[in-house]
Amino acid sequence: MVSRKKWLSARLSTVPEIPNPSEYLEQYTTPPEIAADFVWEAFMRGDVENRHIVDLGCGTGRLTAASLILGASRATCVDIDEEAVMIAREWLADNVGDLAEFLISDVVEALPLRFIGDCTVIMNPPFGVWRRGADAAFLRAAASVCRIVYSMHKYVPESMVYLSSMMRERGFECEIVKVIDFPIRWFLERHRSRVRYVKVAYIRCL
Repeated sequence: MVSRKKWLSARLSTVPEIPNPSEYLEQYTTPPEIAADFVWEAFMRGDVENRHIVDLGCGTGRLTAASLILGASRATCVDIDEEAVMIAREWLADNVGDLAEFLISDVVEALPLRFIGDCTVIMNPPFGVWRRGADAAFLRAAASVCRIVYSMHKYVPESMVYLSSMMRERGFECEIVKVIDFPIRWFLERHRSRVRYVKVAYIRCL
């Protein structure tokens, strides 16, 4: 099983990064080993294989790619960045086939999806540093689409309590699956360090 996860990480390393990332949108690339580990956790709980996956803020599609490689039946990818979506569309078509549909939209302002229900959201939303409240907004959007949600969030105990309470009001119970060190690779000239690590929680809500 471990070797299979390493193989998945190697496959995901071929998915291109976002070419022109926006600091405001917090478009930090999810490293392939973290994308593989995150989706693997969902897979091992039976929430990926033969299921419809929804990736909100999909970027170039690493989480979607991992889900489809691990046997998801189809995927819906949503992102505001048209260039990133085009890259995701091309890579997925070439590597896993025509199993994904794409919507170019702002998840926070105008999510163009109605409730599907029998699906799994797997997403790495903005951490809400530059676009305050975006992390919670993405989670609310996810709750309006699928009955199972996997999401990554900056690990702050008070924030975890708030997000859990917010989801409980929507009929979900959340658990922290794992806490990891997530590398944020800065991409602007004014950034003093190339990499900064933050504590990030994988959460599962259903």
